[in-house]
Amino acid sequence: MYFDYENARRFEGQLIKFKNEQGDWVIGKVVKVKKDGFEIA
Repeated sequence: MYFDYENARRFEGQLIKFKNEQGDWVIGKVVKVKKDGFEIA
């Protein structure tokens, strides 16, 4: 999967819904966008 850093920066500070390692849908806030992915709290 391709990760576009410049496009992903628009999610910084927002709440997003994503699947965790167990396959459950969870909601988290994007704290920081790095070159290799998101940091979510």
